[in-house]
Amino acid sequence: MSSWSSTRPADTAWRAPSGRTRAECALEQDVAAGGRPNRLIALDGRTATASVALRVQPNSRRIYAYLRWSLDGRTQERYLGEVDSGDRATNLRRAWRVATVTPEPPTHQPTESAWR
Repeated sequence: MSSWSSTRPADTAWRAPSGRTRAECALEQDVAAGGRPNRLIALDGRTATASVALRVQPNSRRIYAYLRWSLDGRTQERYLGEVDSGDRATNLRRAWRVATVTPEPPTHQPTESAWR
């Protein structure tokens, strides 16, 4: 868990640079994950390529990491935790390290009764 911070994280610690191509975005994720094979997740007998999203909520002082993938044309995501480095590349690497030891994402959406 990150320590308390009195200021909002710098944009360079979490925000992706604008104007990048899909290939550049994929390369950034591949490098952070330690290679493209580390980004593959098994879902219902199929394979999806996951990515890590870094976000800062409005008026927040923390960077939150999420694992994202697409299943049947719908984007799914799972919260990974907080990261606190001063640069985006390190934060992505740290989030991928958490993702590789986290159990596989669920293969279905929980029913409403599962939340009760």
